[in-house]
Amino acid sequence: MDFQNENHESNIQFQSEKIEVLKSKASADASRWEQEFTFKKKQEMINENLWKEEVLLRREEMELSRAELQLIETNSKPSSALTGHSTMHNSDDERFLEISRSNHDAYHFII
Repeated sequence: MDFQNENHESNIQFQSEKIEVLKSKASADASRWEQEFTFKKKQEMINENLWKEEVLLRREEMELSRAELQLIETNSKPSSALTGHSTMHNSDDERFLEISRSNHDAYHFII
């Protein structure tokens, strides 16, 4: 009878230890998952902020290009009419304007 009693107590002790190990393992797994989730969430926020900054930068670049186009158009029209610049100089300006416009159009198509 003592042997059965000791065996029963030993089984209870073993089950108790097994439960503690499982609880500990579950807690460690939960902690690891929480850390991974937090890391991925932070990474997602960083990527989103980088994307927003990139969009703002591209918009600023396009505004500068637009302003530069207007300045070139403003400067090229009166000067060519008044001073009769060479056609080579005017064609370079016009080619730049065409390239700038196509870049501007391509940018707005992307966004």
